[in-house]
Amino acid sequence: MLAGALYLGRNELFYAEQERRIAKLTVEEVNSAMRTHLDPARLVIVRAGDSRRRRRSRRRSDPWSRLRLGMVVPCVEPRGAAANSPGR
Repeated sequence: MLAGALYLGRNELFYAEQERRIAKLTVEEVNSAMRTHLDPARLVIVRAGDSRRRRRSRRRSDPWSRLRLGMVVPCVEPRGAAANSPGR
């Protein structure tokens, strides 16, 4: 990240100013920008992690459903993929 920032000519002051400007945004401004630039029909949300924990957490209320983004399609790990993945 540091090399990329230096390449773009950005320093700590740039990021401090960016954080200050973001902190000043109102909920209405953020929602307006989201309505303008995000299309819920084209939005893809990826949840990754231990599938056993996800199954247990389904018993509780799913926070993603409260966002009302439309259909959420779970991605299922192919059989045997976990056993063949690096680090296992």
